[in-house]
Amino acid sequence: MVHDHLTRPRGGDPGAGLAELDPPAAAVIDGYLDQLAARLPGYAPIDAKVTAELRDDLQDATLARLPRSPDQATAARVAVAEFGDPAMVAESLRPELASRVVRRLGLTLLATGPLVGACWVLALVLSDAAPPWHLLPVLAAPLLLIGAPAVVLTVVSTGRLARWISPSAAAASGTVATVTAAAGDAVLLGGSALLLLAPVGPPSSLLAVAVAASLGRLAFIGLAAGRLLGAQRGLATLTAAR
Repeated sequence: MVHDHLTRPRGGDPGAGLAELDPPAAAVIDGYLDQLAARLPGYAPIDAKVTAELRDDLQDATLARLPRSPDQATAARVAVAEFGDPAMVAESLRPELASRVVRRLGLTLLATGPLVGACWVLALVLSDAAPPWHLLPVLAAPLLLIGAPAVVLTVVSTGRLARWISPSAAAASGTVATVTAAAGDAVLLGGSALLLLAPVGPPSSLLAVAVAASLGRLAFIGLAAGRLLGAQRGLATLTAAR
C-alpha cells in the first residue's frame, strides 16, 4: 500500500482537507509523519508532495473510523496504528527511494554526458589543436565505451522495466556509470593540466568551457556519491527480500 503513494498519480490539492480534523487529531497524524520522516534514509527523504498525500490518506482513514470512535483523536490513533509501525513503513520505502536516487543519477549523467563530451570534442578535435591534444579523447574513449551502456542500463533498470531487472543490477550499473564518468573527467582534466605545463599551446578558448563542464560534473558526482552508496544498500535490501 505504501508503495502506491510513491507511484500512483494523484489529483487535487494534497493535504487540503486536513482542516476537517480538529487539532488533537491533526497532531496525531503529524506526529506519525514526523516519526516516519525521522526513520527514512538521509540519502532519499520523502518529498513534501508525497508527505501531503500520506497525510491525506491518513485523514481519510481517520474520518472513516469516526462513527466507531468517541472522538477524532481516537480515530486518528486507530488510523495510524493500522497504517503500520513507522519503522516498518520506513523500511518498506527504502528500496523504492533508493531506486529513485539511482534513477535521478542515471538521468543526470545521461543528460550531461553528451554536453560534456561535445565541449571536449569542440575544444580538442574540431579546433587547430596540436597533435598531443588529440590523444586526450583517445585516452578517455575506453571509459566512454564502458560508461555509456552503464548509464543506459541504470535508467532502464530503475524505470518501467524495473520489475524484470534485478535491483542489484541497477545499483551496480549506477556505480559503474558514476565511476567511469568521474574517471573520464579526471583523465581529460589531468591530461589538459600536463599539456598546459608542457611547451604545448592551448588548443582553443573552448578548453576553458570544457574544463568547466567536467569540473561541474565532478562536483555533482562528489555530492551524489554518499547518496549512491546509501541507495546501493537500499537496493541490496530489496534484492535480499526477493
